[in-house]
Amino acid sequence: MLSWGAAGDQKHLLIDSGIPGTYRFIKADLQRLSKLDGVIITHVDYDHLGGFLKLLADQNPPVPKSFPVYMNTPSLVLTPQDDDKVDLEHGIELDKKLSDIDIVCKPLYKGMTLNNLLTIDELQIKVLSPPKKVIDELLGKWTAENLYKQYQKESQDSDKVGKPSDDLISYEDVIKADETVHQWEADLINSSSMAFIASYAGCAILFLGDANPVLIAEELGRLGFDSSNRLKVDMVKVSHHGCKHNSSIALFSAIECENYLISSNGAGPYYHPDRETVIRLAEYARPSKGSFLNIYFNYPLDTSNFITNKEAAAWKINLVHKNSFNFYDCKCFQKK
Repeated sequence: MLSWGAAGDQKHLLIDSGIPGTYRFIKADLQRLSKLDGVIITHVDYDHLGGFLKLLADQNPPVPKSFPVYMNTPSLVLTPQDDDKVDLEHGIELDKKLSDIDIVCKPLYKGMTLNNLLTIDELQIKVLSPPKKVIDELLGKWTAENLYKQYQKESQDSDKVGKPSDDLISYEDVIKADETVHQWEADLINSSSMAFIASYAGCAILFLGDANPVLIAEELGRLGFDSSNRLKVDMVKVSHHGCKHNSSIALFSAIECENYLISSNGAGPYYHPDRETVIRLAEYARPSKGSFLNIYFNYPLDTSNFITNKEAAAWKINLVHKNSFNFYDCKCFQKK
């Protein structure tokens, strides 16, 4: 949940919603609000929209269902009709469900608006990805049914514990190793993820969703940002739960930030975040070699699976479990 504005008149934007079980936490947050000003679903993976489907199915919703929804491919999502069960037998496509309850669904991709900008009550959103070619390719190759079948297959191992920390690859070997970055054509679902910079009152947060690092680095380069002229933001939500295939030297080198958020519970089948991502952040993405790096997690992870306490101290990395942040914690406000 991203909130902004003056006290007593704050606006609220839900950005993704986790798996269906996450809804109990989202509902508790929404019950403290009078309304929701918008929802952004970055892409069609069910671990990003499951909670939102539960909100739509809630017969006693915590806020009125009158908010705009920004999503590029709602036709690829199966959603429940009369209860909270999602299956192929009675699922309908999300765009039809939203239309039935008079919720407006809007696309948000690169090239959609002038200068790729969207303003929601003084919050400025600068869209970095995806380009339209990725969406077109996704719609040409995927259907709601086969996408949901993939989700069912992947979710079978979701209760596994994190991988052991034996034989951690060394810092030096990670830096010297060749990158294994996903090409967008081979990872269409994640590459279709929205990525954007949300700015308000001098503070900026880079939301990377599950976006492809090559596409993001290319767009930052087009905007004039690279290792010699880095994009300065107050926080970065790291792509794809800290997956090493969604990070790259070119991307991290083009960003100057000391605060990074990784959303992951450390469970299978992928056990994110990857150690390689943490090391690349330490090597390339901090403001300077001697500065501290803060990596936040929204779940209480066993961080020894990807970095030891001794390494964190030596590499000047603060590992913090934290569920909420405030724009007013940002240094740009502290300077005023």
